[in-house]
Amino acid sequence: MYGEPKIQITPIIARRLIGLIGVRLAKPVAPMLGEALADLIFRAAALNGLPSTSSFVRRTTSLSHSGIAVTRVDLAALADRLGCPVGVEDLRPLGYAIADSSGGERRSVRLKRGTGHLSFFGSRLPVRQLIGHRRVAPRSLVQSNHSKAIWHIKALTFDPVSHERLLERCPRCRELLDFWCPRGVSRCGHCGPLVDLRDYPQEILEIEDAQALRFVTSLIDPEVPLNPSVLHTNLREMDSGEIFMLCAFIAAVLDEVQQPSGRDLSFSIGAVSPDNLASAGRAVLNWPEGLSALETRLSQVEIFENAKPSLNPFVQDLTRSKHFQETTIATVRAALATPLLGSLTAKGDELREPEVHSHSFLLKLHKYALSSVEVRALSESFGIPRGVLFECFLSGSVHCPDKRLTAAANVRAKAAFDYFNFVKPKGKAGNVGLRVQSVVSTLYYGSANPWPFILGGIRDRALPIIRVQLLSPNLVDTLQVQDFAPWIDFCGRLPDESNAPKYPIIREEIAFHLDAPSNSRYGAGTIATLTQLSAFRRKFASVREVRNRLLMHGHSRTCREVEILLEGSKVQRVDHRRFSLPRSEVEEFIERFLDKEGVLNQKHSNR
Repeated sequence: MYGEPKIQITPIIARRLIGLIGVRLAKPVAPMLGEALADLIFRAAALNGLPSTSSFVRRTTSLSHSGIAVTRVDLAALADRLGCPVGVEDLRPLGYAIADSSGGERRSVRLKRGTGHLSFFGSRLPVRQLIGHRRVAPRSLVQSNHSKAIWHIKALTFDPVSHERLLERCPRCRELLDFWCPRGVSRCGHCGPLVDLRDYPQEILEIEDAQALRFVTSLIDPEVPLNPSVLHTNLREMDSGEIFMLCAFIAAVLDEVQQPSGRDLSFSIGAVSPDNLASAGRAVLNWPEGLSALETRLSQVEIFENAKPSLNPFVQDLTRSKHFQETTIATVRAALATPLLGSLTAKGDELREPEVHSHSFLLKLHKYALSSVEVRALSESFGIPRGVLFECFLSGSVHCPDKRLTAAANVRAKAAFDYFNFVKPKGKAGNVGLRVQSVVSTLYYGSANPWPFILGGIRDRALPIIRVQLLSPNLVDTLQVQDFAPWIDFCGRLPDESNAPKYPIIREEIAFHLDAPSNSRYGAGTIATLTQLSAFRRKFASVREVRNRLLMHGHSRTCREVEILLEGSKVQRVDHRRFSLPRSEVEEFIERFLDKEGVLNQKHSNR
């Protein structure tokens, strides 16, 4: 009697089906795992050859997941019409019960406006997370020709099992798939038998952290039981739908950082990047340190520019949103709270040298350093970002001005070294020198922070340097290198990698390491650690970097002259951005140029 799923017809079920003759469909159906009401109704209508699904819904509502969510459905009558083997209990989990506490007409109005919440197989989700059309995963339909509710969650654009991108438009007519004309689960309602969606498999997304992404989808996927033990104790009492929405919200903010659109995330969260959703999932799995590590990236988005400076901008927008309960917001606020140094300071026999602190402890200290007033003041006078200075404090190359941070990190007290008076002004800048920041950026692109070594080298007089008289408020802008040979040798011996934690780097640090303007948005959202920055720099170079390399070898050229030379050598930019010259081609060009210039100089000297 039943096709899929296969159900043994017991005497009780048989009597029920016989009693429903004249009421039920000729071919009764039973729910399949992953289906919700819209999916089940659509499959039943197609199986029975009905021309449309209009008889199952009110005249004012079209059949869809979002439509079902805002419509009162008589589940008992529907169970009889579909011929469900048990009855109303078959459909109750599929019906998107209301998750809000208040009831009556007010609740219905709120749902129709999209501001309410529903129960998605037991997980609390905003009504607006359900879309109003149909989506399918063709490869999944090959395995079992039935639709799944999770394919119709707005934030997800892929099948949680295979990571196949979801198909929502007919490949032939390009119309949105819908639940109105039931030609078949794998058919387009407009094209009918002309198109079998199973013949159009979509791309399988390559996700860097697939495990974290599967965790996110398991929070609401009725086919995958959630393992509470993977959650931090502070999150285990939280609704799984709330955690999913938190992940979606984090991913939406990260999407905004990468491609600003100015959209308001406080009311509706649309489709988000699967990779950023995985990053959000990893942050939750590593709670609270995981979220704290993402904080610098989350705060870079333009929608936070008007946030109150005294409050965390991410928490402000989370509070302003209409997605989360107060307990969720409080949990996030606690995770992002600036650590209290009293709780971080090691006790007596637990004192450790800075280099043997645990990574999680150093990450907390780093976070505190970013919020320190004293560190901020020193950063402004040095012209070096706070995050970069933090490792300089640990190494002892720069004296930490924050006494509480010094005590917590157990940095051995050293006499403060006066870089301002150590390097005496030597006159105006000339054409034969480069700013120290430009030199370091040009000579080093490993994944360690080079500045503790650089400042230590200056302090120990291993790196010759002069200070020019420039009207600059900070030290770094006035430091210039003219004797390049010791710098080339010194930077060539710096470690390519570091044993330090992967400290999150913010926009100003990315610009500093790239020797770009401090307000540059370059790398925002795509570069979050020095390791990622190093990987980027090993692929790409800038015209300015090429000019600096040539100057260090005695060949002074303007950036425009370098561009002409590169064009003549067929070294093409990947795109219009500043750092877009292929590194391998740049290295070959520099080698050819220096060889050629060396030959010319030799010929000239022989004349």
